Amino acid sequence: HVGVVDPGVGSDRRPILADTGREILIGPDNGLLSWAWRTQPDIRVRVLSNEAYRLSQARVTFDGRDLFAPAAAHLASGVDPALFGPKIDRPLILDWPDPVRTEGRIEGRVLVEDAFGNLITNIPFEDVAMEFTEAALEIELNGRDVGELCGSYEAITGVTGVVVNGTGLLEIAANRRSAAEATGARRGARVVVRKRRVKP
Repeated sequence: HVGVVDPGVGSDRRPILADTGREILIGPDNGLLSWAWRTQPDIRVRVLSNEAYRLSQARVTFDGRDLFAPAAAHLASGVDPALFGPKIDRPLILDWPDPVRTEGRIEGRVLVEDAFGNLITNIPFEDVAMEFTEAALEIELNGRDVGELCGSYEAITGVTGVVVNGTGLLEIAANRRSAAEATGARRGARVVVRKRRVKP
């Protein structure tokens, strides 16, 4: 996999290769590979320093073309990852807020508002499923109920609802509109998942 989210291209940030044992990730050492580092305990990271595996006339403004894509092509052709450069102990890791789990409750945060106004949280559905098997859930955003867990965006019938996104995280969404606009919430907003309380 090649990632080129790289505003620091041309700087002294390192081009790296991360080998998880099942897949290889290539990109800049700017925090882009933080998630892989956190979730893959046996990951091995190397600097892409061997000039034999890059374009011969590499420029300083286009590492995606000149370094990362050639490295990926050589790997796909069977070149041993160990030949690309020396190991490093630790790439740059961005802070990632983990949800807080207490008995009967998971508290997290909105990580990002995407281009559609969906509010992506840091709460994995896997954790919710383990904690609340078969239970009716109450999901709150800044203390207000945001609706049911739904199987798709189209299934959301209230103002907002919650879906499981493509990375397995809970996402507060709205059907054909912006959940961010509907709720007024932004990055950092508090999200709580608990078993639905019985009202007297």
